[in-house]
Amino acid sequence: FQQEMIRRYTFFNFAAKYFGQHGTTLPKNWAPDNALMNDFHEFLMKSGVEFTEADFAEHNEWLKQQLRREMYITAFGMEDARRLAVETDPAVKNAVDAIPRARALRDHARKLIVQRQQAMQQGRKSVEGERAQRR
Repeated sequence: FQQEMIRRYTFFNFAAKYFGQHGTTLPKNWAPDNALMNDFHEFLMKSGVEFTEADFAEHNEWLKQQLRREMYITAFGMEDARRLAVETDPAVKNAVDAIPRARALRDHARKLIVQRQQAMQQGRKSVEGERAQRR
């Protein structure tokens, strides 16, 4: 379904139609609402794009993200659209969410290394002390 949407340029074509009728301005932080999604659904049907209602429902969030990105390109420019894509990318969100855990793991590993180094130094001192006593 997603490949078909991209292959047929459905987001680009819908954005062109939308902005042809409504002008090219959108408010900052704009996102597709239910009315726009209904218009997009109707557009897909009139364009002969084959899909099921289950496809549309299952991929609804992805469709909204793609529509938002495509419409940002026209309304705000490519740089804002790229920024939006990064800010809303689930993989990026997961990576950002993982940073505190990664830092905690790093800090824990550093503590263990220091503890082991200290234990090794104390062990060396003990061995050296025993050797000195034997002499």
